[in-house]
This record gives sequence, C-alpha cells and structure tokens, in this order.
Amino acid sequence: MLKTNVRYTYPAVQRRDYTPPVGPGLAPLRLTQLRKLMLTVKEDRNGREQKLVDNMPKFYATFWDSISVESQEIIRVLPGFEAADMVQDPNLLFVVIRETHLLEMAGGPEMVVYERIKRQVEFMLFTQGKNDSLGAFKIEYMDRRRATLTAAGVVAPAADEEALWFLMKLDQSRHAWGYDQ
Repeated sequence: MLKTNVRYTYPAVQRRDYTPPVGPGLAPLRLTQLRKLMLTVKEDRNGREQKLVDNMPKFYATFWDSISVESQEIIRVLPGFEAADMVQDPNLLFVVIRETHLLEMAGGPEMVVYERIKRQVEFMLFTQGKNDSLGAFKIEYMDRRRATLTAAGVVAPAADEEALWFLMKLDQSRHAWGYDQ
C-alpha cells in the first residue's frame, strides 16, 4: 500500500499454482487429484487473506501510534478519517495521511503558508504560565517557539525587538513592567 497506493491482496489462484509439471516418466494427475490440490491452494490463499483482515486492527493501531500527536489532530478532522477509524483499516488511514502529510506538506504552497501562519498565531498566544520559572520560560521561548517560527520561514526580529517580545510574554502578575499600565 505504501509503495503502490493499492491495497494488497493475495493473487487469485491460477491453474499453474496447483498443477505440477509433468516430466518424462511421470503420469499426469487425475482430475480428482487436481481438484484436491486446487482446494488446498485456495484454502491456503483464503487463509492468508483472512489473516490480513484479522491483522488490520493491529496494523492500524501500530500505524496510528507511530504518528505524532500534532499530526493525529490534523488527521482526526478530515472526512476520510472516520471511515478508516470505524473499520480500523490501515489502508484507508494511509490515504488520509498521504493527502495531508506526503502531498501537501512536502512542498504544497498552500500548506506551507498555512503552517507558517498557524505557527505565528501559536506564538502570539504563547505566554508564560503562572507556575513557569523564568529560566524554563526562556528555554521554551527561544529553543522551541522561536526555533519553530524560524523553521516555518518567519524571520526573527532584531535583538531589541526580540527582547521586547520576550518581556511582553512574561506573566504580568509577576513581572509587570508597565507597558500596559
């Protein structure tokens, strides 16, 4: 499925699958023997198909658990997700993931703009929590939030503007410095 975008099924049984070659000195099999071999091969194929169906929820769970929480949130709101989740079909889930992550995020201009604006909004809403230490907040601000913006293509402001951004995002009940008073 990952390579071809087509659900895997075991090939249908062909006559050559159960008909042994006839060589010199070997008598051809009788019709009843051929039918028994055909039934055995078909049972084997159907058993393998059933095993694929039985394992789909396991593959689905493994596939779903390997996706980041952020990606899961994006995928959950898409129309194809409900159908995939209802039957726990990893093939249907892959179609949704392919559309959201492999096609659009890998260079689609709309998704690039969307991700940049989404990161900017998240940054604007981000402030120091009441229980966050100043050091922990600075690390979160610089190493995660600002780095994410830069990776999304947002140019970092000059050092003096960056300092003001940082100060304005501090918990004002603990670090009020008078810009809004």
